[in-house]
Amino acid sequence: MAEYLMREHGVPAEAVLKDTASMDTIGNAYYSLCLHAIPLMWREVEIVTSAFHLPRTKAAFEWVWGMSPTGDVRMTFVSTEDAGVSNEALEARAVREAASVAALRENASRVTTLSAFNEWLYTTHKCYAVSRQHEIGDFSEMVDDPALKSY
Repeated sequence: MAEYLMREHGVPAEAVLKDTASMDTIGNAYYSLCLHAIPLMWREVEIVTSAFHLPRTKAAFEWVWGMSPTGDVRMTFVSTEDAGVSNEALEARAVREAASVAALRENASRVTTLSAFNEWLYTTHKCYAVSRQHEIGDFSEMVDDPALKSY
């Protein structure tokens, strides 16, 4: 994405802040808040993602950024076309995305502060909790799962 912004849109490298810590959408929301938005006191941000992923992205950012100790940040969400993703993968992703949004909303109803979120992320979330790393496996399931192939 960084290379694309610089090459295709002339965005200077110093204006691009890379997320190198997150492993998923919830991580994107958390790390962008803690590493960029809070220290730089952002008040406005534009979040860009694919159309099929927009509902989950919106739910994750509204949940996590809604806990910011620095106050409200105006968020604008922009979707891109789902170009390059097969219909089979889009259908599979739609099912997966809906389930993920439901799970996210359930977690959001219980985790309501940034400190509680940090604890939840590192003790419960499969991507970040060391005690659950063995559940991730070797990603061999990606070979046959149309939704996972689209990542």
